[in-house]
Amino acid sequence: MQESFVPEGKMLEIRYLVRERLDIIEMGSSYVNKMQRCLELMNIKLTEVISQIHGASGIRMIEAIIDGQRDPQVLCSYAIKDYR
Repeated sequence: MQESFVPEGKMLEIRYLVRERLDIIEMGSSYVNKMQRCLELMNIKLTEVISQIHGASGIRMIEAIIDGQRDPQVLCSYAIKDYR
């Protein structure tokens, strides 16, 4: 029977950092999904306009909505700024 490989030193640190990074990325995507569900519950469907609600345009749009902006033309202008 072959024994399991148990890393030591730098290899152990690298393994730990890689796992930690993957956990952080996974948590981030779950928060983006929660944001998207909450927006859709409020009948705000940003994903129909932009592909990533956590990108620069999406964040600007969400901040504007929080500040009370409801005009679709104004909100769409935030996405157009990145496109040009």
